[in-house]
Amino acid sequence: MPMTAGAPPFSQVPYADPPLTKPTAAFVLSLIAGIILLLWGALLLVIGISFSSVTFGIFSYSFDLLGAVELITGFLVLCFGIGLYAAPRHHVAFGVIVLIASIASLFGTGALFLGFILGLIGGILGIIHNPQPPIMMGPPQGYYPGMAYSQPSYGPPSSPPAYSPYGSPAAPPPPTRYCPGCGAPNAPGAAFCASCGRALPATP
Repeated sequence: MPMTAGAPPFSQVPYADPPLTKPTAAFVLSLIAGIILLLWGALLLVIGISFSSVTFGIFSYSFDLLGAVELITGFLVLCFGIGLYAAPRHHVAFGVIVLIASIASLFGTGALFLGFILGLIGGILGIIHNPQPPIMMGPPQGYYPGMAYSQPSYGPPSSPPAYSPYGSPAAPPPPTRYCPGCGAPNAPGAAFCASCGRALPATP
């Protein structure tokens, strides 16, 4: 099969890298942990404001401080948990931030330890996640016979199908018989010379 006329060489054929795999489990756990911490922090702030109006500020500052810690750590866990899913290439940095923010949430009770545990697991899963795509086997989409092909760097090398632009080699023609008298060429099965009529020697 000849190369398609006007087809661009392989070096000019557009071929996009496959997308990176996303840490879905780490994203879901971090998302739930961040929401829990934010809701608990908001509740602590409401309790602090209520105590402040009733007790004229007595004991309100402790609730306000705990609520602020929960809100800040919950915001970090939520944002960087979303970052794990949106930019899996930076999964280590985002996972470390989620992990540290989850530990810091313990200063505000860690949303009764539930948000802390979920964020901790989500951060660890984000850190150990491998975003590399699965190994590609065989030539990429758009490959056609005769194209100069080189395997992308993320997969093992594979051999493209063998192709010859000239087709399979033809069998060699049978040898020509020459007359011993006049030297004229004759067909392989001829018994007499077509030029001088002399009998040709028998084929061995």
